[in-house]
Amino acid sequence: MHYDYEIPFKIITEEELLRELEYSEKSAVRRHLSYVGLKAFVTKLLGAKGYAFGPTYSLVNILKDKGIIEIYEVDDEGSFYQPKAIRIKRI
Repeated sequence: MHYDYEIPFKIITEEELLRELEYSEKSAVRRHLSYVGLKAFVTKLLGAKGYAFGPTYSLVNILKDKGIIEIYEVDDEGSFYQPKAIRIKRI
């Protein structure tokens, strides 16, 4: 069995993350969704584009601490756990 440990992962910048999040928020509205799920945003959307999960979650926390984005729990009766959602903080 051969393992390829040199899979290149990209590190997302603040500007890229905010651009992707803004696009995801607009897309959610067009599809009549009420939120952007944090895990899906980081793993399915950004991960699929080659961004490393760990650094992306770290940047999410930095932007949250700066007051640029919000992480909040969603009341979703169809889910056993309360999902966490992400959005750009509006003034």
